[in-house]
Amino acid sequence: MSQPSSSIPKVGLHPKGVLKRPTKLKQQIQNLRISSKFESETKASTSDELDLKLIEFLKKIKGFQDRKHHENPVKAKMRKRLVYGMREIQRDTVADLIKLVLVSNDVEHFEAPNLLASNLQNLISICGMKKIPLIQASTKKKFSKALNKTGFVSTVGIIDYSGAERAINTAAAERNC
Repeated sequence: MSQPSSSIPKVGLHPKGVLKRPTKLKQQIQNLRISSKFESETKASTSDELDLKLIEFLKKIKGFQDRKHHENPVKAKMRKRLVYGMREIQRDTVADLIKLVLVSNDVEHFEAPNLLASNLQNLISICGMKKIPLIQASTKKKFSKALNKTGFVSTVGIIDYSGAERAINTAAAERNC
């Protein structure tokens, strides 16, 4: 007769509550985060008014994109208004699709190869060459909350901001003041 399934040992699974050891790369990233924890706080902080105007702008653009998605998901996927993430924004800036880039103030800056700092510097240089406005304001948490995303959003690329020109113009005027 067969034994009950509960007596068969499960191989390769970690017992509940036991954490895996981090890889060397993850350990290096964690050490860099700890060492550069307060660097972003020492930067010149932006005004709360600029943050509020940018969050309002993002909510408006996200609302337009969501409304279009509810009407027709296929057309909405073809005509995006927002993109998230460094690599996707870099790809779209090279293709001349991005009109505006928003970067959070608390992006981690590392001095290690193949990490976020090199991607951020690459994005900044591409935006400079293509004459794409880059606004650095707010925090990752505020960006993700405004865009209803579960993870943190450190960069946002705006492809089309028609319908919200007034909001972005007021935010740009606040940034220049």
